[in-house]
Amino acid sequence: MNTSLEAIDSLTENKWVKEAIAWRETFERVTSKSIDCDIPSQTENILSFATFAKGCLQDRQSSLKHNKTGNLIIHLCDSTRDRKQILLHMFGPLTKDVFSSKSTYQAFEHLGLIGDYETLLKYYGEWFMSLPKDQIEKQCNGVLCPIVRWLHDMVLDYMESDEYTKKKDNNKCLFLETLHTFCCEATDLSRAFLLASVCRDAIFFATNNIEDKTYGLITCEDCVKPWETLLRRLRVCLCMSLRLHGIYVGSLPITVSNVESGEVFSIYQLISHDELSMSYKNDHIIEMELSCVENPDSFYPSTVDGDEPNNWKLLQLACVNNTTSSEENVDTPFVLRSPLLLMCFLHFYEPAKLACHRTLILAQKWGENPHSLYLLENALSSLRSVHDLKYLCAVCQEVWNNNLRPIYRAFLFGFHEAHELCEVTFSPLLNEASWMKTVNKITLEVITFLRSTFDAIVTEESNELRNEDPEVWPPRQNDIILDNILRRSGALDDSSLEIHSAVICALQLTDDLSTLPSCFPMIHDLFLRESTVIHQPLTLQPNEAQSAFLNHALRRKAVLFDGNTLNYDDLDDITTLARAWGMDKSYVLTEFLLVMYEQGKDDCVQHLITSTRLIEIERFQDGGMCIACVRLDAALLVLKRAKKYRNILSMLDADTCEWVKEQAEINKKQRPGCVATHREDGKLISLENTQDLILRIKRMSSASRVDATALSTMCDVLLKASDVFE
Repeated sequence: MNTSLEAIDSLTENKWVKEAIAWRETFERVTSKSIDCDIPSQTENILSFATFAKGCLQDRQSSLKHNKTGNLIIHLCDSTRDRKQILLHMFGPLTKDVFSSKSTYQAFEHLGLIGDYETLLKYYGEWFMSLPKDQIEKQCNGVLCPIVRWLHDMVLDYMESDEYTKKKDNNKCLFLETLHTFCCEATDLSRAFLLASVCRDAIFFATNNIEDKTYGLITCEDCVKPWETLLRRLRVCLCMSLRLHGIYVGSLPITVSNVESGEVFSIYQLISHDELSMSYKNDHIIEMELSCVENPDSFYPSTVDGDEPNNWKLLQLACVNNTTSSEENVDTPFVLRSPLLLMCFLHFYEPAKLACHRTLILAQKWGENPHSLYLLENALSSLRSVHDLKYLCAVCQEVWNNNLRPIYRAFLFGFHEAHELCEVTFSPLLNEASWMKTVNKITLEVITFLRSTFDAIVTEESNELRNEDPEVWPPRQNDIILDNILRRSGALDDSSLEIHSAVICALQLTDDLSTLPSCFPMIHDLFLRESTVIHQPLTLQPNEAQSAFLNHALRRKAVLFDGNTLNYDDLDDITTLARAWGMDKSYVLTEFLLVMYEQGKDDCVQHLITSTRLIEIERFQDGGMCIACVRLDAALLVLKRAKKYRNILSMLDADTCEWVKEQAEINKKQRPGCVATHREDGKLISLENTQDLILRIKRMSSASRVDATALSTMCDVLLKASDVFE
């Protein structure tokens, strides 16, 4: 082999080696373990003949070959484990001094492998990756180091070969190509960075003086450029791997080749994992994203900007401190206050896709920890920021099918119908009213999203990608995960979605599941994976069971309401259910208002009847008059017992009093026990509230109601004896 050094002077420590050692140290800080911990036992003191023979066994079907010098070619066996000890002994001299490297050359010469560059480099890569860190780091800086020198001589020898001449003529020459591929596929990124830096140095030293001899036909810069590019890509992979340490991102490891393929990882998903490691709150994440995009200090680690020591040191620091500090301030470096991977892949900034992945990740986390409802709530928050309808539809379907749908199948029919769920975990939760209430609310919103995207399902995604800086790596890719989800999403049926919403609303309104089959005859076909794409006819008019269920639900909701003010949003479950059964929203609202007045909860619904367009005026007037009559009849009975105010009775119109009594008796027979006349403390419901109800009834109609006017006059008289009712 050519062993000349030809005017290579002593050099200062290589910047790439320094960075490689720094990444190794960062790896050990992040993982809390040495990179040597996974290395098997090292070299046996003496290589036995049995071990050597086992490592040299040949395939019986292959014929023996000879090289150009006539020596028999003896390849080592295909098992890396069996040939490991042989390689450790054969390359062992390279860890000592430069003069011992001749022993390595002679060993491979006897095996007939000199000139078989691909095999030698493959063996070298395997040996290098099995070395302890101390042996590597003290032996890989400068051409006088045997580890570098051996590769340096390989490059010079290769340049004199016919193979090099052919590749050079085709402009396909890449020095140490086998090791380049080896580093791209290496899972031990820290060692791969060290190996790539050694290869880069060897090529640099070998081609540095040849540039002058070839008058610029071979340039040192061009020869080392592919390796410097690889080093920058390894830097990016190290950032990803260490930043996401402890987070499951897939069954395959992070390597340069896996990231570059675009078929293994979704960069959008990796960025989303990193964002969620800093905060689950969607608003906070959006603020961080905008800050990162707009900050002038952002840089791409895969470009020459990342070669600056201050920059790669910041990356390493961010990997160690992968959560924001509670004592964060303006003096904290920007890279420590931002999602690191978004900064590394700023060209992947697409808010809709990132929000989709955050939704999917949080939903999966919630599925694993269903007690933590904040995960599902934050997933919904991320979903709200997805404005691309095709992605919104696809992600909603994914969350529905994987996380929400099985819960209702198990709740209604048992866990044998929902094999996706762990019965031990979910069974207690299904009996928790507050837990189910939150899940129901979120599920209804997800279905609302699905219905809002109904017309967007047929939209096709554009595969056109923007042109990027060629130095930025990896280039923008299609999102393998979202693309698969889009392909899985089906054409939904709007009526089926409405039926599913109605069932969930019904579950919120009753504890008696036995009433559901008569209200939903198709219930056994619901909450299956394919049920939202199968048409379910809606009811044009409610049947007897549905009417009874709704009336019971209205009264139950009114009785159980214990707040100060009721909003229309509080009635969404009832109105959704009624709509699926062919009832108008105005009918439901009117009936509920009347029930609330029957319960004496006038103050809770005062603001709900400010807009008469939302209720059925005539029905409210008739029902309201009946309620007013029952209350006034009760007030008359109290007044008759008070001798002090008997003179007030003489002031009342006798016909009106008789009519009030008749109407009260009729209402009590038709709706026994429904209209309350007294408060919980035993006192009559305030006459002021009754007067207010009567006046509202009068104002609702353009035509004057004689009965309402008479009741209002009667109420005014009774208010003069208000203290008797207190």
